[in-house]
Amino acid sequence: MSELRVGVAGLGEMGVIHARNVCAAEGMRLVAVAVARRERGRRIAGELAGGETRVVSYERLFTADDVDAVVIATRTTDHAEHAAAALAGGKHVLLEKPGAHTLAAHALISSAAAAHPTRVLQLAYMRRFDPLFVDVRRMVARGAVGTPLVVHSSAREDYPPGEDSAALGGTVLDIGVHDLDTACWFLDDVPVRVHAVSQTLVDRGCDVDNLVMSVAFARGGAAAIDISRTSAVGHDMRLEVVGTAGSVSIGGPSGEGRSRC
Repeated sequence: MSELRVGVAGLGEMGVIHARNVCAAEGMRLVAVAVARRERGRRIAGELAGGETRVVSYERLFTADDVDAVVIATRTTDHAEHAAAALAGGKHVLLEKPGAHTLAAHALISSAAAAHPTRVLQLAYMRRFDPLFVDVRRMVARGAVGTPLVVHSSAREDYPPGEDSAALGGTVLDIGVHDLDTACWFLDDVPVRVHAVSQTLVDRGCDVDNLVMSVAFARGGAAAIDISRTSAVGHDMRLEVVGTAGSVSIGGPSGEGRSRC
């Protein structure tokens, strides 16, 4: 196949970013978008693809013969249904994070993927492709810090939730899911217990504006994660993996680079 024909479901902030990336990528063509507000879809499609992209329903996008792959960036509460429908329609799927908002919904996605093994299903956890994170993961995997024991992770932002935050799964799933996924990745394990302390002292309309959680993993590892929507310095991401032979970290006060001790 010389060109991948792509559709995007959902044109919120992330959906628009994905649509722009498709338009800019070599070997891809944005052929269709699906969105609840059709007028918004027509406007964005016109801006991105000069009128060459049509606006369709979700059902039509997932079954269209001229769509090879679909980016699903709809509400988190709709992810499972839409991913299953796209896979059943013979599409490859890039599914925005988090995959779903409940274990039952995740099970539906897993079952749909298993039923269509020739289709690619990829969750959009971009840290797994970020060069800094990939480098640290390789260091941990080859034993540079010994046996990994604890992952410390911080995700701090400076904006309040939007009007549809509940449909995104709330603050923990909207922001902290990256930190949870990274901890699972670096420890190569699954969580079995979570304890959290939260506050809503700044944005009273938010489910959580700051939260600290501790996560226990099946083989004894642990993660300590803090999430904030009230960062005074804007976006601030930090991570450290502590092992029996040392530690490795990303970010810090400067917000850049990696250090090791």
